[in-house]
Amino acid sequence: FFPPEAVAELEADLREMGKDVVFNLGCRDGNKLMLQNYLLGAHLLGLENILVLKGDDFTVTELGRVKDVNDYTPTGLIAAIKDLNHGVDYRGLKLRIPTNFCVGATLDFGLPLASETALARCKVEAGADFFVTQPIYDLSQVARFYEVYPIPRPIFYGLQILDREGIIFGDVPPWMQEELEKGRPGVDMALEQIHTFIEAGMC
Repeated sequence: FFPPEAVAELEADLREMGKDVVFNLGCRDGNKLMLQNYLLGAHLLGLENILVLKGDDFTVTELGRVKDVNDYTPTGLIAAIKDLNHGVDYRGLKLRIPTNFCVGATLDFGLPLASETALARCKVEAGADFFVTQPIYDLSQVARFYEVYPIPRPIFYGLQILDREGIIFGDVPPWMQEELEKGRPGVDMALEQIHTFIEAGMC
């Protein structure tokens, strides 16, 4: 249960920002009951946009302290959230009030084409409403993906502002790594990428 004052404060913040919030939910970190409780709590707080993730695998050291759960695959969790939208919980029981979630899924153009297009198709069939990609550095990967599966959902393309001391996601091209090491600001390279995205009709 959430204190009424906490709910009121969040609602006020959302009104003030005037923007939708998207929160992440990882399959790795909880069983079906816990994930459903999170979802129903989010529903009570008025949060409607979810990005479903698998979650990175734990290291051997981490597995000595915690345990991954994975009651759901990402595709299975997407389908379960859509069931909540139809007023049915994970036990098949009726909810008094259905949820109204808009469900996002992840997409990685850097993974093998056949498996990633097949997985994206499964996520669409499970009910995914939109996709968010890992950072993109090679637009030809996007073109090849669309040739195999012209995905019928909105896609938000990932763009990372690189930092020499930061965490890097995806396969950064060698030339970008060299520019970064020479001291070129990551913001400059990100702006250059945005212009490339615009010219390619991706924005």
